[in-house]
Amino acid sequence: MPLVPVVPEESEEVRIWKFQLEVKDFNRVKMPEKAQILSVAIQYDTICIWAVCPVASETFTRTFQLIGTGHPIHKAERRYIGTVVVGAFVWHVFEVL
Repeated sequence: MPLVPVVPEESEEVRIWKFQLEVKDFNRVKMPEKAQILSVAIQYDTICIWAVCPVASETFTRTFQLIGTGHPIHKAERRYIGTVVVGAFVWHVFEVL
């Protein structure tokens, strides 16, 4: 994943926030519109995404797809976020664009 500069706009307050995903095909997550995703990992057996978020930014819903290793991938525009291991399962996390 290419490095994205995290540079807040003048006088903009930003924080790193965590968003939890469920183990299901699609997760719809409300997050600030300008949130920049940093990483995905497991915390206490839960898939989590961390993002740099402008505090005052309006929220909107973003959709994330979990695709298991060996599962079919259907045609759709998506961006790879990362891969996590949950027990015996490996999930590849994508943002649906």
